[in-house]
Amino acid sequence: MKLILLEGVPGSGKTTTTKNISAYLESKGFTVKDYIEGQGDNPIGQRYTKDSAFEILTNFSLKDYPFDSWSNLEKDYDYLIVDSRFLQNICFAAMLSNYDKNEIAAMPLRILKSLSTEVTPYLVYFNHSNPREHIVKTVKERNIRIPEWFDWIESIFSKCPWVVERKLSDAEVYFQPIINWHDFQESFVPNLPMKKLLIRDPSNDWNESLEKIYSYVLA
Repeated sequence: MKLILLEGVPGSGKTTTTKNISAYLESKGFTVKDYIEGQGDNPIGQRYTKDSAFEILTNFSLKDYPFDSWSNLEKDYDYLIVDSRFLQNICFAAMLSNYDKNEIAAMPLRILKSLSTEVTPYLVYFNHSNPREHIVKTVKERNIRIPEWFDWIESIFSKCPWVVERKLSDAEVYFQPIINWHDFQESFVPNLPMKKLLIRDPSNDWNESLEKIYSYVLA
């Protein structure tokens, strides 16, 4: 079974791309299961809800992370597509709780080691030439759709140890952690021992980005 892992900072297009890959593969006759980041019944990694997000992001504990959720993946499909659980769900939460960078970079390696030999992981990773510009635009767009979204996010991030230590305030309590996370991923993602496709600024040409992804997951 091919395990397709979508990663990148918020607003990169991971969820939409997950749905697009699923539809494309199903049109080719493959059996597909996908798990979206905020999906309530997502069995992989930490289960974020509006109520649990505060505790997870402000007080992440590696000993409580369910690594067995990766070793027990469903294998009744040709493809399993997972949005934001491989890096963001664990490594970003650990960064916000001030875990050591080397320890954080080792977390995806532990996940890879836990996978069954029947599973072949493929990473699709979105990055950005100007992460600040990207995240500012993302916040503006989300605030239009969900006016209370940023106030909720800010109330959580403002209590995270990484943010508190740096005495950040206002919108920077969200912008700076996301930018730091983006840059930190750049330091270790290219070296992960797995198949990977890195796409820079995917929204510059979504059709071209999707064509690259479709070719990659079929290879």
